[in-house]
Amino acid sequence: MSLHVSSSELMFSFYWGIIDYENKEKNMSIEDKAKATAKNIEGKVQEAAGEVTGDPKDKAEGKAKQGEAEVRHTVENVKDEVKKALD
Repeated sequence: MSLHVSSSELMFSFYWGIIDYENKEKNMSIEDKAKATAKNIEGKVQEAAGEVTGDPKDKAEGKAKQGEAEVRHTVENVKDEVKKALD
């Protein structure tokens, strides 16, 4: 049994594979940024709750979550800049 694929079919498959990969990367970046934003909001709410209740642990954990979100956003921004530089 042999498989015959024309060069145009091969190029079409290759082209769509690249587009699919790029869309997946773009969607992952958007998803990761959304997760970072959610983490930041979660941290702000927890910090505010710590302020209201006087719980220093909640306040500190909230600030830590906001710091984590900031790092995640920075990573995504760096990835975006690298992608732009490579294009």
